[in-house]
Amino acid sequence: MSYGDWGSGHAQVDLETEAKMQGADYYFAGGYSNRDYATLISTFSGLRESLVIICSKLNKDVDEESLPKNVTVLRDVPGEKFDAYVRQAKACILPLKHDTGASGISTLLRYKRNGKLCIVTNRSCAPDYVEDRVSGYVVRDMSRELPEVIAQIEANPELAVALGEAGRERYAARYCRTTVSLSLKEFLVGRA
Repeated sequence: MSYGDWGSGHAQVDLETEAKMQGADYYFAGGYSNRDYATLISTFSGLRESLVIICSKLNKDVDEESLPKNVTVLRDVPGEKFDAYVRQAKACILPLKHDTGASGISTLLRYKRNGKLCIVTNRSCAPDYVEDRVSGYVVRDMSRELPEVIAQIEANPELAVALGEAGRERYAARYCRTTVSLSLKEFLVGRA
């Protein structure tokens, strides 16, 4: 059984942040553990598009002193503000460093719950949650492949919306609180 999104029933909306961000034009990456922000920042340094990263103050591989002008880093923001940034983004990126299995899944499920196109690095968990070019993009080499994916999104924003919606549908069918609760109940009843 895959991981589910148990917190989805408690989502709060940060209307103030969302109002300030209307018309924002950026890509988003967030989370604390096992993120390859250094490669992501380096990749965006060669792009025109903007990137917003929300991470922990403990993420030492993100150096605000040397950020390119198109990259913004915020640290330790409340969950509702994190979700507001997710909702306003063009697409969300999950740049995992190592193949550890569960790392990044709760963040990925937040992206999918909000109907965002997800771009993930090719790790063992990715195929369960993102089907390449059906419900998102799976990249093997971020620095080489991400610029082409970004170019495709910029050239065809409708495709980004369609892939994000496909991801939300996959989320509702497999990972949302209601679906996971029913699956768990069926499993437990079957074991009784």
